[in-house]
Amino acid sequence: EMKVYPNPVSDKLTIENNSEAVTLTFADFNGKVVKQIENVNSKQTVSVGDLAEGAYTLTIESKSGIVSKKIIKN
Repeated sequence: EMKVYPNPVSDKLTIENNSEAVTLTFADFNGKVVKQIENVNSKQTVSVGDLAEGAYTLTIESKSGIVSKKIIKN
């Protein structure tokens, strides 16, 4: 199971997965990719302070599949 918190987020987003390396892709609601982070493992904190306030789709891609989550940046 994949956990992403806190949501809404202001600066640091924590990703917890089953220790599998994943790729994170943040896209705005027009579908434009605004940030991509590769090789995120188990429990890791990623900075999202550079993203503008608003709603994003976070796509988490791993060997076991693709999961999408809505993230609110404030």
